[in-house]
Amino acid sequence: MRALVVYYSRTGNTRKVARFIASKLAAEFEEIVDTKKRQGVLGWIGAGRDAMLHRETPIGPVQKDPASYDLVVIGSPIWAGNVAAPVRTYLVQYGRRARRVAFFLTMKGQGEAKVLDDMAQIVGKTPFDKLVVRSCEVADGSFAKGAAGFAAKLTGAFGVA
Repeated sequence: MRALVVYYSRTGNTRKVARFIASKLAAEFEEIVDTKKRQGVLGWIGAGRDAMLHRETPIGPVQKDPASYDLVVIGSPIWAGNVAAPVRTYLVQYGRRARRVAFFLTMKGQGEAKVLDDMAQIVGKTPFDKLVVRSCEVADGSFAKGAAGFAAKLTGAFGVA
């Protein structure tokens, strides 16, 4: 079974988790590229505003068609209690093309249940599994145990890797 891990990362936390999961699944991966500048304080404020208003944002061209994979794992940071705008754009434009999905989130605050529900609603599918990782777990490396369990569950269910 073929798997794809798709993610957006502003600070690098989601990227680190995505690459770890992709390595455990022997999956291909693709980073969602936000073409809007998000650096610095103004970028951070704009990111939160875009997420709260459920705005889509221009993203770079997607190289991998989710319809070509048996499982697509989608990762997003939580911005202001919402899915990150670049991930929202990806989900709207490509999410329904995925046969099966699983989601993971990185976060400092809260709002994971709402974000996971929102992601499922946008793609029109119930995720097979979900993983939530706190930023402090990324920083100290303790996310690896939960992420490995998440990947093992996917491998067991779908035969990926």
